[in-house]
Amino acid sequence: MIFSAGTEDFYPIRDTKEFRQRLIQTAQSQQVPLIGRDVHKVMFACAGGGDSFCFLGPVSTEHLNRIEVHRFYFDMGMRKGMEKQIPYLPLPRLLACVEIIAAELTGHTYTDEEILDANAIRDDSELTAEKKKRLERQDVMEEAAHHTYMEERKLLDCVREGRVEEALGMNARMDAEIGMMSKNETEQCRKLATVAIALSVRAAIDGGLSPAEAYQMSDDFLQKLDACNDVSTLIAMRNRAVREITTKVHDRLMKRKRSSYVERCCDYVNKNYRNKIYLTKIASELGISPSYLSRLFAREMGVTLQDYIVRIRIEHAANLLRFSNESISTISDYVNFPSQSYFGKMFLRYKNMTPREYREVYKPKEF
Repeated sequence: MIFSAGTEDFYPIRDTKEFRQRLIQTAQSQQVPLIGRDVHKVMFACAGGGDSFCFLGPVSTEHLNRIEVHRFYFDMGMRKGMEKQIPYLPLPRLLACVEIIAAELTGHTYTDEEILDANAIRDDSELTAEKKKRLERQDVMEEAAHHTYMEERKLLDCVREGRVEEALGMNARMDAEIGMMSKNETEQCRKLATVAIALSVRAAIDGGLSPAEAYQMSDDFLQKLDACNDVSTLIAMRNRAVREITTKVHDRLMKRKRSSYVERCCDYVNKNYRNKIYLTKIASELGISPSYLSRLFAREMGVTLQDYIVRIRIEHAANLLRFSNESISTISDYVNFPSQSYFGKMFLRYKNMTPREYREVYKPKEF
């Protein structure tokens, strides 16, 4: 970052302490409170004397759009996620703040003209009325052209929560409001699609998608964008990317919808199906009440815990009927049915045939 104050230039400084020291040195050398503006139209001020100095900034006397703010933080070496909107402070108010601080710390009063001249800053009051109107119109156009931070957050929330149609709708809305990044309509659309994919991937990771899977999808779609040569195919590819990325998150959330209690309960049954299984014991191991576990399991699995246990035992029994020569009674005992008759009854319910019929139909010939 090049930071100008009068004839002094401050080059890239990432250390806050060093940066402040340079501000103090410049303010001392010109013996007038410092107001400096960097290449991103971001301003810092320093006023005081002796061992007492006060700093003000970063602020801007202009409304900065999202891209300008991002470039400023990038040059300052700020990590992603730490960016905040630069406060807007009209120049007359900035001057008033600096003058009050200087008077408090040094006992000396400065005029607007003294500070502006010392720092080679032109007062907005010198602008012609026509130029002011033009700048005001430009501000309005920028506000309308660039999608706001809140709208970005809404899109990210839609993707993060797996709300596919809402994500697509939000994306279309942002298309209408985002600023022009290229005079060429096709390139403009390509950039919009790239931004949408990047935002969606970042939100998908927040929503639980693995970074490896998310970035692979990003790479695939960005490569496909390169092959799109007109606006309609670019929009279609962008929408496909947002839909598929958000759908991935939705599917993952649905898989995770089953509570950890139910997952652990299923895991317990699969490991202990050969033994007697008691609801009270499982609930005790999970640290919840038996009645709560029973209701939770039935609601999320669509069957009672007892039905689930029987089904798991039947599946293991069916496997043994196909791939072993053990008798039906032995298999019934092995998977822990209380009697062969009950085993036969339950097997018929789940497989629509008796254990003997099942063995005859499905047992490989080599056995």
